[in-house]
Amino acid sequence: MFSKEELESSPEYWVETAENTIWRMMTESGLTFEEIALKSRITPIRVYSWMENGDFDGSMEEFVKLCLACNRKPSIGIV
Repeated sequence: MFSKEELESSPEYWVETAENTIWRMMTESGLTFEEIALKSRITPIRVYSWMENGDFDGSMEEFVKLCLACNRKPSIGIV
């Protein structure tokens, strides 16, 4: 078991947290992957892959497009 401090100093922890947030946003939008793809102008296979396995390997531009397609505004906080 890792301490909170150990987790928060791990890049993997922050990547996983961000990927989970993106996956949750897409699934909670109520849109199908086809609808998200159409609205974001990202290929359906990429959107499907992100929704199916939760691994977001897209660019910052794709992140913003996904947010807007899901009727969300992107926000990134650095503490």
